[in-house]
Amino acid sequence: MQIDTLRSGWPEQILSGRYSFRTRRRDDLEEIFDNLIREISFDVADQRTEKQLHLRIGGRSVMAVLQHTGGFWPHMPRGPKVYHLDPPGPLLTLIQHDRPTRPMNPPSGLLGLVDRAAAVRTRSDWREVVSWTRSADVLDNRLDMVIGRIERTDGVFERSHTQIYDPSGRLVGLMRESVASTVRGWLPMNTRLEAKRLTFTVDGRPVARIRQRFHFWYDEFEFDVSRLAGRLDPRLVLACGVQQLAHYSTW
Repeated sequence: MQIDTLRSGWPEQILSGRYSFRTRRRDDLEEIFDNLIREISFDVADQRTEKQLHLRIGGRSVMAVLQHTGGFWPHMPRGPKVYHLDPPGPLLTLIQHDRPTRPMNPPSGLLGLVDRAAAVRTRSDWREVVSWTRSADVLDNRLDMVIGRIERTDGVFERSHTQIYDPSGRLVGLMRESVASTVRGWLPMNTRLEAKRLTFTVDGRPVARIRQRFHFWYDEFEFDVSRLAGRLDPRLVLACGVQQLAHYSTW
């Protein structure tokens, strides 16, 4: 992957440095109350107060992750988007083709199991309560070009993992959740204890990671792509993060 060709359109931190996803809530006091209810109920009662998910560089929000974009850009492909704040406009879109009516990015662990069980309508739906797969093409909106495909698999008896493909369909990388992160995702009160850890590998070697940091007022996920060295398209790393974490945004 030639990183130099992307430098005119993407911040250097996204290509070869560090950045983070961080939630921003309308009312922190209301969110704390809702989190308390959610934790006491073992994640069954989820009030879902309005919440944004921002991409931050150097302590400043420069982009946002949007889930519900049909009303903003009806002429564009539907799907979660990375939206640049200034100048405004979409940068990446995840286009889901397999079962597009189903959520592309449900949460992992106990909360995800509850969500999937609540959505059961037919006998075949029960299969997805135990194990499910979501694949999506990754569209670079600036270039109007599909730059790859990501396929996420999650389930009761397996760690969340995402296979990463280049535009030709060749498998070029893998993102996998750590064992400890998976176990914590099934604990009660996992909204504060989950401490998600995701590692990207190419040919079995770690090249990037996503790590959750604990904060009382908000959720934060740090991305470290400083070791990519051109072995994996950093836009696909970002897309994997969106597919894994977009449920933190209600927008």
